[in-house]
Amino acid sequence: LNPVRPGPGQPSSASQPQVVAAMGGGGVAGLGDVLTAHDHVVWVGDLNYRLDLADKFGPGADEKSPPPEVFAAAKRVGLDAMLACDQLQAAVRRGEAFEGFVEGAILHGPTFKVRRQAGLEYLQTRLPAFCDRVLWRSAVGLPGKVAPPWCVVGASSSDHKPVATRLTIGLQRPRPVWWWPPPRARP
Repeated sequence: LNPVRPGPGQPSSASQPQVVAAMGGGGVAGLGDVLTAHDHVVWVGDLNYRLDLADKFGPGADEKSPPPEVFAAAKRVGLDAMLACDQLQAAVRRGEAFEGFVEGAILHGPTFKVRRQAGLEYLQTRLPAFCDRVLWRSAVGLPGKVAPPWCVVGASSSDHKPVATRLTIGLQRPRPVWWWPPPRARP
């Protein structure tokens, strides 16, 4: 994901958090403010945020291939403790990414690093994480709500499980046809 061309002073390969933070801060590299140009913006996909577990489980927990005891400890702590270590939620709280976006309460297990089979069985090569997300933002004054996302545990084509949610969004009343374009002044 790098939907932008580098602008002056911007690194040639911006990371996802840099791109997202820049978009939330008023647009990037000639795209204009893509967040306010639309009534609703839905951001869906593998956002690649992981879990910061070193504080909770000690050195080695955040390594690409953590020691086996970290997996055992992660299973014991439960969903709430894992979500407390979620990089995306931490970045949103700090105002570093997805400002103004809403995510339904996560009630399912991590969706990354699963076996390519039905169910949520995790590979022991990388720590599970909540990489796959659905975030939503609406223009001021437009009502809406988001349901908790659910994980499609029957999917088996990847080491990620897809997620889905239900959005209920408000729409602006259509303007009459004569509203746009505005009439031109006569010379």
